[in-house]
Amino acid sequence: MNHSAMIETSFIDGAAGRIEFLRQKPEGAARGAALLVHGAWHGAWCWAPHFLPAFAAKGLDVGALSLRGHGGSEGRVRWASVGDYVADVRRAAQAMGDPVVIGHSMGGFVTQHYARRHAVKGFAMLASAPPRGPWRLTLQLAGRQPLTLLKTLLTLDLFPVVSDRTQALDILYSCGPEERAFDAYVDQLQSESFRVFNDMLLNPVDRSPPQTTPRAVFGAEHDHAFPAEDVEKTAAFHGVAPRILAGASHMAMLDRTHAASAAAICDWLDEVF
Repeated sequence: MNHSAMIETSFIDGAAGRIEFLRQKPEGAARGAALLVHGAWHGAWCWAPHFLPAFAAKGLDVGALSLRGHGGSEGRVRWASVGDYVADVRRAAQAMGDPVVIGHSMGGFVTQHYARRHAVKGFAMLASAPPRGPWRLTLQLAGRQPLTLLKTLLTLDLFPVVSDRTQALDILYSCGPEERAFDAYVDQLQSESFRVFNDMLLNPVDRSPPQTTPRAVFGAEHDHAFPAEDVEKTAAFHGVAPRILAGASHMAMLDRTHAASAAAICDWLDEVF
């Protein structure tokens, strides 16, 4: 039984305009708070179907923001930097008090920078870009999809990486064109900042926060974007053992393993609160 209130949508004032903020609270007193940070091409909407209700049902006050220019947030994606996204996360974290911050994919890279710059109760990465940046994925794209990389360079926009439905399904959900269950999610994908892409490659996380800050690194068993090699590098950088979500794709919060993935992250949160 889901002992939680409904998801509430509100807006927080940010440097680039209003930031869309989704929040779901448990029915009783919250035992802790968690802030979820989405990855490239997405918005707060990706956490709403499964993770927000699952976390709230576990007694957590859980929120998710849409970074500037994403989802229902104001501002522009074009030329947004990692620093801009960190500032957006800061505003959402301030609205929640002192939450544990959990970032997915690009949002995991942003979360690592956030935890370096601001005191945080704890932080976690889910299918995250490594602290040294997505070099392996970039080189793989250049080798296998050179036309896609060329389009990205010509448009200064990361959308070409996921504009082809078959390619988007493969990268995000580890499945091919015959799989139609995730079409509605793919249809919601949007442009992403080319500057952030450069930041991830050229502005790596220089060092991990103090080991006294709780942290966790979750990888997805069938992640085609950041597979085990990347997860292991991220975990080693932060001095923890990687936690692999069995059967999960890159979009672990939306695929068929979402319940088990949410439970695994909540189990780690039990160790923090």
